[in-house]
Parts: sequence; structure tokens; C-alpha cells
Amino acid sequence: MKNIRPHWHYALAAILLAVPLLYIHGQFHTCNPFYLNGRQFLTFFLLLMLLINTPILLMRNMMQTAGRTMAAVCLATGCCRLVQGISHHRPVGYLLLLLLLQLLLLGYAAKKVSSR
Repeated sequence: MKNIRPHWHYALAAILLAVPLLYIHGQFHTCNPFYLNGRQFLTFFLLLMLLINTPILLMRNMMQTAGRTMAAVCLATGCCRLVQGISHHRPVGYLLLLLLLQLLLLGYAAKKVSSR
């Protein structure tokens, strides 16, 4: 019989990705972050970044499993919204700063994992 490892990383990732969506559903009555205006989306994105990067930075093995998927979802969401903002001629400076911070944190986490 195969030794089945517990996949608690993926359960944690699902919970951490659901919390910002539940927040915007409770606050703004939508589950789609792309329907939010700029300030509301920045609140959602900052909450998403905090909830994703905290376990990645605290647990080394999280970066090797579900952390990459969570980080990719966060970056994809931010990049899509960045393109949407640029195409609609909206100011995207704060979002750009948050995306750069996300990339720096991921680079630091990847360096931390590779150095062990």
C-alpha cells in the first residue's frame, strides 16, 4: 500500500484563497474581484497578498508545494487587473507597487528555500 502523505498544504491554500473572496462578498456583494473599483480591489489584493505570503515566508516546505500555486494565482490576478487598468486609462501606481512587492517577497522566499 502506498504511503499517503497528508496534503494539508493544499487545504490551507484553498482556505487562504477563499478568505479574500468571502471578504469581498460580505463587503461589496460580489465574488468577482474584477468587478470592484480601484480602492476596493487594492484592499482585496493586499489581503490576498498578506494571506498568501505569510505562510510562504514562515514555512519553508510551503514554497515547494501549494505556495507556488497560490503565488501564481496572486500574481495572475494582479497582472490581469493591471492590464485592465491600463487599457481603461486608470491610475495603476499602487497596484504596480504591490506587484513589485509580491515579486520581491517571492524572490526572497525562493532564495530562502534554495539556501537550505
